[in-house]
Amino acid sequence: METVIATIALTFTPLMLTVVVHYEALSGLSKVLQKSTIQSHPKVLVVVFGVITAHFVEIAIYALAYWIADTGLNIGDFGGNRAVNFADYLFFSAETFSTLGIGDIFPLGMMRLIASLESLNGIVLIGWSTSFTYLSMSRYWAGNSLE
Repeated sequence: METVIATIALTFTPLMLTVVVHYEALSGLSKVLQKSTIQSHPKVLVVVFGVITAHFVEIAIYALAYWIADTGLNIGDFGGNRAVNFADYLFFSAETFSTLGIGDIFPLGMMRLIASLESLNGIVLIGWSTSFTYLSMSRYWAGNSLE
């Protein structure tokens, strides 16, 4: 029962944390861009690099969760090319968050729940970023040609 509780906590903590990080990143970008004196078109680049940075932070949060689950709480393991360092957890998290799922390493046991919800979370946050980028382009390129 303790393993189930630890897994649920370790699943929903990064999920909630990444949603808050994403919200704050997009909110911060909006505020910075509204006050910025840079021209309109380069603002779109700020948006794109900003959301990519936010996604990297979110992926790192999940990588930390996998590291804690594997080495700290021992609630699962990895099969395949065994994750041996934080870079492996980061790589697995990136392919899971983006739903790429190459599969050279894969979670076993209770860690499968974390990976399953990370994919769902990634789809939602990437969609949110896409919408935000589209709205930013509409705002900062309004009335201008797309040349």
